[in-house]
Amino acid sequence: MQISRAFVNAIFVLSICHQTKAQTPPAVPADEYINITTTAIPFLLMSTDARSSSLGNCGIATSPDPSAIFYNSAKLAFIPNENPFGLTVNYTPWLSQLVNDMYLANISAFIKTDSMQAISVGFRYFSLGNLTFTSATGNVLQEFQPHELSADMAYSRKLSEHFSLGLALKYIYSNVNTITNTPANEIKPIHSIAGDISIYHEKQINEKIDIAMGAAISNIGPKIFYSNTIRKDYLPTNLGIGAKVKLDVNAKNTLALTAECNKLLVPTPSNEDNSPANAIPDFQEYSAIEGIFVSFADAPNGLEEELNEINIGTGLEYIYNNLIALRGGYFYEDDSKGGRQMWTAGAGVHFSSFNIDLGYQNSTNQHLANTNATFSMSLQVLLHKS
Repeated sequence: MQISRAFVNAIFVLSICHQTKAQTPPAVPADEYINITTTAIPFLLMSTDARSSSLGNCGIATSPDPSAIFYNSAKLAFIPNENPFGLTVNYTPWLSQLVNDMYLANISAFIKTDSMQAISVGFRYFSLGNLTFTSATGNVLQEFQPHELSADMAYSRKLSEHFSLGLALKYIYSNVNTITNTPANEIKPIHSIAGDISIYHEKQINEKIDIAMGAAISNIGPKIFYSNTIRKDYLPTNLGIGAKVKLDVNAKNTLALTAECNKLLVPTPSNEDNSPANAIPDFQEYSAIEGIFVSFADAPNGLEEELNEINIGTGLEYIYNNLIALRGGYFYEDDSKGGRQMWTAGAGVHFSSFNIDLGYQNSTNQHLANTNATFSMSLQVLLHKS
């Protein structure tokens, strides 16, 4: 087993399964303070397609496409009526510089039942590669392929000419460490369900400028057990808010600037423990719904830390003659909350009813510079009415 593969998978598993002892980080300089909020099933927050990946992970208020079910399903009600059906397939080799067989793949499709509403489905699969367990003498004991997946279904409807609502339901499966001959409290496969609710507003200001705004609360669901212990883990419930301004420079040139912010609606780790006998920190004792409300004002360092929990993404898309698209963006997460900071870039080509997109992300954080470079590729099909 390669050291790099073992390292990546160990970090991933530990980030979602470790038994937190609820200790507030010690008093340190502000630039050294780290207090990362971890959840179960973190792959649900990964960018799923090349277009969003190249726009700083923005997808809440970008123009509607078949991948909208993973970001803001409400957008699908605004798909043009001449495109009543769409399908997209995406592939992202994740952390490919460390592990050559870790990847995220997904497929999604929508159908417009009429001019006011749409139904969509999506499937995501995240593979953490192949692990080989050996004995002290080098004999192979077991092969294991940790993986996670989700199956989504969504309904979108216009409530007015400019406003729509989306509702989504998803089944979640996670199997990150089902190893035979291990203690009874080792990690076990997860089966769960969750839901999303989203809104979208789109309006033409004048003949050259369109604006759009959207918001989504995703992965609303029960807490889950990864092992036969008393402690449950939160799903990565997330609030995202985005906006976009599109400028038609002339008949052949279009610019679209988008930005969004995201915040986990999960309690922040702290050292408060009013019931030490149960070995569960207070921040982990809230129900899933209570955790959503508590998450807005529970950071140990107050308002400053709450603001640091907000991730920001921005992207610019240039389209020439509805044929070629060039994209760029930036994503920022505070160092104290994980430090994902990266430039993104990409391009797309439109052939009649087909779109092919490529996206690339590269970390600007010196601690992640060699571990966060990746690219994604997508194929989108839109069938026009005859």
